[in-house]
Order: sequence, then structure tokens, then C-alpha cells
Amino acid sequence: MYEERYEERYEDNKDDEPEDIGISLSVPFAFMSERGIIAKENFQCCTTCGCAAIEDAIKEDGHEFHGWCFYHAQDDEDRARGNSFYLTYGSVNNNDDEAKKVGEQIVQILKDHNVKTEWDGNVSHRIEVLQRTR
Repeated sequence: MYEERYEERYEDNKDDEPEDIGISLSVPFAFMSERGIIAKENFQCCTTCGCAAIEDAIKEDGHEFHGWCFYHAQDDEDRARGNSFYLTYGSVNNNDDEAKKVGEQIVQILKDHNVKTEWDGNVSHRIEVLQRTR
């Protein structure tokens, strides 16, 4: 239901969207996937739908993963405008200690690719991706 509403809103407004000036996470996300964290860009409409769909995405991919990471369509709107946006992440076994390790690995991979983040290490908090100021 939410996804249908988002798609309708997107179709109605796609001609009014500004040029995409946001950073791309394609390279660090590919790097994450190679290291056991399935990483999806513009995945689902919101955090709730993304979390509900990530298990199926892992199964469809067919590779062995210990963690997952994504940003959803609402985050992508912020990313495209050059604003900070957030990554949702977790462990495939839903263990907080493992999720923290996944979060730490994500932050390190992004840092290695010159992407600035803010995260307090709390698994209840999403990882903020900071974009350059214009």
C-alpha cells in the first residue's frame, strides 16, 4: 500500500524533480557486497518496507551474507538534493552484537571511499551519510 502511494506520488512529480547532485554510493556498496554485506540503493519506499523485503533480496541474490545495508526512496530524495541521508543496516541473524559489527564495517568501508558519516555506535540508530556542502 505505501509503495503504491509512493509510486503514484513519484509518477506525478518526476518531471518536477531537480537535477541529482548527490553523491553516489555505488562503488562502496559494491565493495560491501563483496565483503558479505548486501547493500541496496534506493531500496523500497521506507525503512519499514525495506526491512521487510531485505530477507527476500538476500535469498534472491544467492550469495552468503552476514549483514545488510540500504537506503530507501525517501532517503534517496535527500541524497539527490545533496542533503545528508541515512543508511539502515543489520545482521542477517538479527543479533545486536553482530549488527554493531556490521555498522562498524559499513562506516569503515565508507570512510575508505572518502564518504563522511556520523554514527554513535548504537544499533538502534541509523548511519548518517554527510554530503559535501555546495
